[in-house]
Amino acid sequence: MQNTFIGTRILTCCVMSLALVLTAQAKHHKEDHADKKEKQLPLIAGKGMCASCALDMTDSCQNAIQVKQGKKTITYLLTHNDVSEDYHGNICKSTKLTAAVGKLKKKDATTYELTPKKVTKAQKLEGKAMCARCELGEADDCQTVIQAKKEGNLITYVLADNKQNKEFHDTICTSVKPVKAIGLIMQDDKKKDSSKAKFAAGHIQVAKKENEEK
Repeated sequence: MQNTFIGTRILTCCVMSLALVLTAQAKHHKEDHADKKEKQLPLIAGKGMCASCALDMTDSCQNAIQVKQGKKTITYLLTHNDVSEDYHGNICKSTKLTAAVGKLKKKDATTYELTPKKVTKAQKLEGKAMCARCELGEADDCQTVIQAKKEGNLITYVLADNKQNKEFHDTICTSVKPVKAIGLIMQDDKKKDSSKAKFAAGHIQVAKKENEEK
């Protein structure tokens, strides 16, 4: 009788332990799936401003990001949600470089609606873009990098593998060109090499010379 009781308790403990393991695995899988899904969403970066106060496009305050594409200016209107509302104070009365990740919906030729999953301040890079494989011989596959100076030191920024990078790479694959990029510098505390960093570009273009801009 005692052996049966002990056996039952052992079996119960095993079942409970297995249930805890399966729950933890399911949670990890769900978080991993959500993270992968977010990475697949487009990253938009440009000048963040209020669509009402600065652009007079909406009746009430709303986040907007404007991006220059050639001679056109594309406006991304961020839909109202908690993520968007939390960020609005940063740009309601001023213009700041802003990056947003979210789902896009085209409204017309120069306007998109963006439902944000993430909105944050962006960084600007100005430097020389080149291919890490063809120009530097530092990679097995073609990869865009931007070399820029920061506090007197030359930093090589490896661009994240996103849509903007893929579309831009052919421009610099066999040449070196001056560029301007807006996006997010990805911090890696484990990385010991301070001369390299990762950069997720939301917008990148070849820098025009002064006489070309006039």
